[in-house]
Amino acid sequence: MSKIIANNNNLLQSIIDLIDSARQRVASAINSELTILYWNIGKHINENILQNKRADYGKQIIAELSNELTQRYGSGFSKRNLHNFIKFHELYPDIQIVHTLSAQFSWSHIRNLIAIEENLKREFYIQLCRHELWSVRTLQERISGMLYERTAISKKPEQTIAVELKHLNYLMLENNEQIKVAEYFTRLPDKKLLKQKLQEAIILAKNSINNKEYK
Repeated sequence: MSKIIANNNNLLQSIIDLIDSARQRVASAINSELTILYWNIGKHINENILQNKRADYGKQIIAELSNELTQRYGSGFSKRNLHNFIKFHELYPDIQIVHTLSAQFSWSHIRNLIAIEENLKREFYIQLCRHELWSVRTLQERISGMLYERTAISKKPEQTIAVELKHLNYLMLENNEQIKVAEYFTRLPDKKLLKQKLQEAIILAKNSINNKEYK
């Protein structure tokens, strides 16, 4: 590093931060567009297969599509990947949900999540992955380690699980600190604590609104 740059290290660091931030935004935008593209491919294939209602036709067209797309665009369009695109569309036919998922997770995250057959189990991992910012590797480790099966929530009725997953945001409010949800689910709070968390969330929301009004 030259003496001039060394004397202007703050300037250098600020430019480095700008570049890194821009690269992250570009990578995020590319990931989001690719995820939506894969969903749309699955949608088109699904509609084509459903219209014909022939399993043998479906297998044939997927194999031929894979060959053609691979020749044109290279790897990434194997039969296995096309099946992932189809399943992605089947599980999430609402494009608005897809936009939300694509903004929060990489395609590698989503591919691991859609491999989970049980809806509530999949939602469990989606919520934890979102709140704890898991990497793909961490997500894979949690799934293979059967985290869901080892937590208290998995032993409850499906309706109860669905409700408690919806209340996940309230479980994050403890002394204004982010807690590890994966650990918290091993000792799920009772209704009294859930009510307390809801009241805390309401108070925080009101304080936030009041602070904005006074600014």
